[in-house]
Amino acid sequence: MTVVKSLSLLPVVLLAVAWPALGQETAANPAPRFYFTGIGGVAVNTDFERPATAVAVEFGERVHQDVQAYAVVSYVGNLMSERMRANLVNAGATLTQSSGVPWEFKGRDRGMAFAAGGKYLMPIDSSVRPYFGAGLGMLNLKREITERDLGEVSGDFFYGLTGLNDGVIEPTETSVTRPLAEIVVGVSSVSGRAYFDIAYRYRKGFHTFESLSFSQVTFGVGVAWP
Repeated sequence: MTVVKSLSLLPVVLLAVAWPALGQETAANPAPRFYFTGIGGVAVNTDFERPATAVAVEFGERVHQDVQAYAVVSYVGNLMSERMRANLVNAGATLTQSSGVPWEFKGRDRGMAFAAGGKYLMPIDSSVRPYFGAGLGMLNLKREITERDLGEVSGDFFYGLTGLNDGVIEPTETSVTRPLAEIVVGVSSVSGRAYFDIAYRYRKGFHTFESLSFSQVTFGVGVAWP
């Protein structure tokens, strides 16, 4: 998908915005004392495919003139691995061939994440400031698998019927919580009490057999306290 793949250029664009600022003097205006934003955007896999809805809320606090601590709670509509997507297609084809009755599976892994970390804002005297940062947290995945005629078949029934899994969620379970790490680059802007943010996040979950990595491109609008 050309449009989605073009999002991979966002970190480069943000760096290009930040680069001229590196030669300027230290910011006369510090980061906001607090900010709170509502965030919307898209999540994609490491190939910048499989776009899914991503929404979040984020709270930040200034801990230094150019440093903010943040906490973010986010939701992603579908983080199912490519291996599990292929498993669903193969399961339907195998059962159709063996039974002579059409089978069709669909599924998604809904993700809820919490992360906290820090951001360093480029020290420039401007209301628009590029930044970069990193954080740690937890990611919860809830798996939903449906069959065209049977409806919900998650958990024991699907695995017992097909023997297929991807190692992200245990075969007999429908949800799991894993450690999460993220890096973030973006640009934030303050206009009066209004706070705006454009960001790219790379996020990785740990302790899974199949890789659990994804990117998010988001736009946030909120309120700031000087």
